[in-house]
Amino acid sequence: MSYSCVIDIGGTNFRCGLYKDRAVIDIKKNLTPNFLQHQKPGEIQDELIKRIIDAVAEKKKKYIDVTRLGIAFPGPVNNKGVVIGSSVIFGEVLEKPFPLKERLEKELKRFGIVTGEIIITNDVTASAWRYSDQGYDPFCLITVSSGIGNKIFNGGKILIDERGISGEIGHFSAELPGITIPCSCGWGINHIGMISSGRGIEYIAKLFGSDSGKYRSLFLTSALGADPRVNKNHSLIKNEWIAEYADKFDLFPRVIIDFCTQPLGNAICLLSLAMYLKKFIIVGGFALNCNYYIESLKKNVTAKGIYNFSAQAIEEMIILGEKDDNHALFGLGKMLENEEKTN
Repeated sequence: MSYSCVIDIGGTNFRCGLYKDRAVIDIKKNLTPNFLQHQKPGEIQDELIKRIIDAVAEKKKKYIDVTRLGIAFPGPVNNKGVVIGSSVIFGEVLEKPFPLKERLEKELKRFGIVTGEIIITNDVTASAWRYSDQGYDPFCLITVSSGIGNKIFNGGKILIDERGISGEIGHFSAELPGITIPCSCGWGINHIGMISSGRGIEYIAKLFGSDSGKYRSLFLTSALGADPRVNKNHSLIKNEWIAEYADKFDLFPRVIIDFCTQPLGNAICLLSLAMYLKKFIIVGGFALNCNYYIESLKKNVTAKGIYNFSAQAIEEMIILGEKDDNHALFGLGKMLENEEKTN
């Protein structure tokens, strides 16, 4: 079997590897060109194309037998490989969609780089495919990082429309009396992605630890607050330190996480009831680096309750994914394998 070149374009990091025989090798990571380095979306698109061409050419030079290409993108991608948008890449709404696959095919041909099948898909879609052969079908993959995203895998495929739209529980509004958090998407307030994510947990910790905050006293007496990096200044709190001290049984970060996982827990209960999903796989930087996060999430789901599900069933329902950053790379490889089998 030949190699597949697999590329995961994240908001921060651009990662490229080779997939073969259920393994990803020769992974290289660079910074992703985005709105922080380039002023105009067109400049970012040109740089992305160049970066992809360079990465594929480098892999082809080292490993001649590279015959397929898969790309995961952090935003909606339709079934023709057209990117609808990405706030983390472009920093704004695109005036017109970015025909990534069409442009890439032209540039590959221009440089004489021959590949067979090319797949361009959403990054969470690719990540879900990593778990497509684990016997969980159907299942829901939820990513907990700077935001919240999800995809549902059912009947051997991701439930998604031709525009690439689905899996947007991160943009469902939660009831938070007295709290107003505008979502970066511009579509509303108190979205789950702004509460249950690493970014949301940091925001709520700063809010509740502030001078007039709900848990000011608890913050001042916490080990997190006493850490020299924080020095009892709530504005200096970072989500990685919240994760660190939550796993050290510090009460303040655990109270914050318990508060923040409630909206996501409620969404899981609803999804389970609506689609009879029995497996939720949690991935993403914050969840995978904070053992207490999934414990708190399970606690909130159990407290809410799911009709016809015992406490033990709920305990087994929510699991952590693999503790690495390779979900999309593995998933792209499996997607390309599946495409080859069905063609």
